[in-house]
Amino acid sequence: MWMKMKRLIAAGTALSVLSACVASTQPQQNALPTDGGQVSMPALDQLEPVEVNSTPELDVNYRPKVTTDEGGWWMKMDRYEESLQTHASLVRDEDLNAYVRGVLCRLAKDYCKDIRVYVVRKPGFNASMAPNGLMEVRTGLLLRVENEAQLATVLGHELAHYYKLHSIKNWRTQRNTLDAMAFLTLGTGIIGLGATIIALGGLSSYSRSNEAEADAVGLVLMDQAGYDPAEAAMLWGKVKREYAASKDADMRNSFFASHPEAQQREKTLDNHARWLKRNGPEREIAQAPLRQRLAPYLQSFLEDELAQGDFGALEVVLHDMEEAGRAPVLVAYFKGELYRKRGDEGDLEKARDSYLAAEEYAKERDVDAPSGLYRALGLISLKEGEQERARMNFEQYLQLAPDAHDAAFIRQMLEQIS
Repeated sequence: MWMKMKRLIAAGTALSVLSACVASTQPQQNALPTDGGQVSMPALDQLEPVEVNSTPELDVNYRPKVTTDEGGWWMKMDRYEESLQTHASLVRDEDLNAYVRGVLCRLAKDYCKDIRVYVVRKPGFNASMAPNGLMEVRTGLLLRVENEAQLATVLGHELAHYYKLHSIKNWRTQRNTLDAMAFLTLGTGIIGLGATIIALGGLSSYSRSNEAEADAVGLVLMDQAGYDPAEAAMLWGKVKREYAASKDADMRNSFFASHPEAQQREKTLDNHARWLKRNGPEREIAQAPLRQRLAPYLQSFLEDELAQGDFGALEVVLHDMEEAGRAPVLVAYFKGELYRKRGDEGDLEKARDSYLAAEEYAKERDVDAPSGLYRALGLISLKEGEQERARMNFEQYLQLAPDAHDAAFIRQMLEQIS
C-alpha cells in the first residue's frame, strides 16, 4: 500500500510509497531480462550491482485452494470486491478506467488478465493491491502523477507486492503473535481496501524487506515496459514535500517516522534507475498521453482535495502542477480558492491575484474557466466597491451555472446592485 489510511489505523501503519535500501550481494553483470528473472542494480553509494529477482512467485491464473489460509483470505477479498463494485465512490468512466488499466497491463503482461483495476474517487496519494488481484487506485494519485512513468511507478510497486505474495507471507508471520485467523470472521463494511486489509489481519504494514523488494521489482517492471525508472525518485520527492507541508500531524509524523532516511531513499531510487538505464535505449515518460487523458477530470479531483482542508499539502500539489505547466487556469483558480478558504494574513490579496490570473489565462487560451471563478471575482469586486464589475461577474456565473446551489443568493445580490 502506498499510504496510511488516516484514522482507521490504530497501530502505526507504515506509508509504503517506496522502500528502504536493497541489501548488497555479490556483484554480477547481468543483462536486463525481457520476461522477468534477475537483474543487477546498484546499492546506495556503491558502484557494485545487487541482485533483484523479479520473477513472480505465482503462476498466471493462480488461485489457492479454498481449504487453505490463503484461500480464505482470497474469499474475504472477493466479498470486499463485490461490495466495491456497487460503491458510490467507484469511478465508472470507461475511458479513465481503460487508460489506467492499459498502463497496468503494460507492466503486468501475461498477468494482466488476473488483475482487476478499480479507480475510486477519493483524495490523497494512494493505491493498494489485494492478494486476489484487486487493485484500487485513488483519483488523488492520478492528480499527483505528472506522466505515465510516475503512474507506472506506483502500479509497478503494488504489482510487485502481488507477484511476491507479500500480503499472505506477512500475515503468516504475524500469525505467530496474533490470532489472525479470528480476524477472518470480521465483516468488510469498512470503506476502502486498505482499511479492510487492516481489519482482516493488520497487513497494511509490510516489512521493510517487503518494501525494498517491491521498490526494486517495481523499477525492473517499469524498465521492461519501456518506462523511465528515473521518474520513481522524482515522484518520491514530490510526495515527500507534500507530507512535510501537511497540516495533518498524524499523517506527517507517521510518514517521517516510517521513512527516517528520506533523502537516502530518494538517492537509492535514483541510483537504481541510472543502473537500469546504463546501456539500454531511451525510456519514455509519456507525459502528453497522461495529461490528455486526465484533463477532463482535474477539476473534480482538485475539488475533492480542497474539501479536505489540508491547505499545506494542497499548496505543494498546486505548486508542482504550476511548475509543470499543467492546467494553468485550474491551478490559478484553485490557488485562489485555497487562499480564500485558508484566510491567513495577506491571503485575500493572494486569492484576488490568483483569480485574476485564472481569468487572464482563460482569455489567452480561449478556454472555459470554472464557473466558481466568476462568483469569486464578483464577491471580491463587490467588496472593493466595483459594482459594475461585480454585476458582470455574477451574470457570467449564473450563465454558466444557472442551477448552482447559491444561484438564488447571487440573483438577490444582482437585484441589490441594480
